[in-house]
Amino acid sequence: MDVNMIVEQAIQALGKADVKGDVVFKTSSTINLNQIEYKRIEFMHPQGRARVEESWKEGGRQMDQLIVFDGKRGWVRFNGATRECTEGELDTVREIIQRGLLQATRGLNNKKNKLALLPETVVDDEVCVGLRVESDTQGSTDFYYSKKSFFLRKTCGKKKLPDGRTLDATEIRYGYRKFSGLFFPKKSVVTIGDSIKLVQVIDKVELLPVADAKAAFNKP
Repeated sequence: MDVNMIVEQAIQALGKADVKGDVVFKTSSTINLNQIEYKRIEFMHPQGRARVEESWKEGGRQMDQLIVFDGKRGWVRFNGATRECTEGELDTVREIIQRGLLQATRGLNNKKNKLALLPETVVDDEVCVGLRVESDTQGSTDFYYSKKSFFLRKTCGKKKLPDGRTLDATEIRYGYRKFSGLFFPKKSVVTIGDSIKLVQVIDKVELLPVADAKAAFNKP
């Protein structure tokens, strides 16, 4: 099995979208990090725009944060106060978009990426084939796909933290199900370094025509 065959099988495994043309992915999920539960609604446009809404309780207080990136400029609204994103925050948003494209397999066909075959490995008793992807924005990331279903099961790479540190990061995906004709994992577990563990449960994914979601990327 070669690199091109793995990419082709992985793309086919995703399914076919019910909504035709250019779309925005709207994902609703629940995240547990450091014993705090976050509710997240994320709008992602593959052409490079994003909106992330998060709410959680801290010390009995309701906290709300919104990040919007229109492709060039970005804004953060935290508990009602809005400001422009710093360059560091913009880099983080761009990284999230590019990582999402790669993890959704759509970014693998980018001619700027260099792909190499990795030895097979086992993830939760499931044999997986591997690809190493060298990207200008993400550096080197290893992707492991189920040899049976070709769903993405595991990624290994580096994660840059807000404090400037760069740590090893591993994500394992579980239990794919179909939304709007495409398959998405029910749950993912991300381990960063030795002490940070994030669990994300995807509640719903919607595919919206770009015209219907255009306002999501406006300045808040």
